[in-house]
Amino acid sequence: MALPQRRRPPCLGHGIFDRFIHLGRSDMSSSPPHPDFVSLNINRYDDGSVKASEPREVPGFDGLFWTLRVYPNGRDEKQLKKFCDVFLHISGGPIRVKATVILDETKKTLDAIFQAEDELGFPDFCLTSHLRLLPGENQFNCIVAFESVSDPALWVPRPYEFVDEAKDNTWDTEFIVGDSRIKVHRGFLSMTSSVFDAEFNNTNGKENTNTVSITDFPFEAVKNSVDYIYGHDLGAKTPAEIVDVLRFVRKYSIDTAINSFQAKLEAWLLLNITPETFPVIAKYAWEYENAEMQAECSRFYAQNVEQLKDLTELESSIITGIESFKL
Repeated sequence: MALPQRRRPPCLGHGIFDRFIHLGRSDMSSSPPHPDFVSLNINRYDDGSVKASEPREVPGFDGLFWTLRVYPNGRDEKQLKKFCDVFLHISGGPIRVKATVILDETKKTLDAIFQAEDELGFPDFCLTSHLRLLPGENQFNCIVAFESVSDPALWVPRPYEFVDEAKDNTWDTEFIVGDSRIKVHRGFLSMTSSVFDAEFNNTNGKENTNTVSITDFPFEAVKNSVDYIYGHDLGAKTPAEIVDVLRFVRKYSIDTAINSFQAKLEAWLLLNITPETFPVIAKYAWEYENAEMQAECSRFYAQNVEQLKDLTELESSIITGIESFKL
């Protein structure tokens, strides 16, 4: 019997992962969220009472670690093994945690203040009988954002908030993409990208100009990437559009974006694999040799091969890699 296709969040801009890309603000009394993501595969009949992810550093909070813990037969022996429980454990606190845990069509959210060594989450997350029997077929995805509960009045502004749109003289460079132009700041982009630094400061031997022609990306890809670098909300985007942003920041060595958010964008892609989006995500995974994404793409392919009819945009070497990937 074919396994049902896993449901994924439909598009960027919905749910808690919206804040990963937007770094959006619900109000001015909370600190900027620090997002993270973990995926944990378990077997219904795994030995032991708890399965836990590897401890992960809490982004933005030095010395703190968090884990996702799944109890396939319940944390409390009095449950008589009827329910699967899911909890988050934090090594220190206080810290505010906003989390969403997803298993197929089951989705539950948490918004809580964790103290040191707290384990909070979802007792009775789902019936144990709902877990699949095959090894590794129960994939728990946990999307989480951490916020400080101290100094609530302090707020770190995003780059674009320093820009006075009315001061045209501060926009000293333009990207030319086809017939369109995008105004940027030479000094700011020089700080973020070694490629642009060489372009703007004549370290590559070329003549300095006030324009940079970009011919290897469409206008929307460049516009989305520039907005992303400046800290603007991206809004609802497709996996193809996010892949373009990832390619842009890689192509132009925008190290701050690569170091800070590449993993989060790639995690969002993994949560949005469908038969329709599979080719663009798989192509990215093999183009940049991302083993984690390759494994997830191969797993999705094995579970949904009958629905993956049109793979013409994938090179034969990628399809071979998917089919031969050792899970």
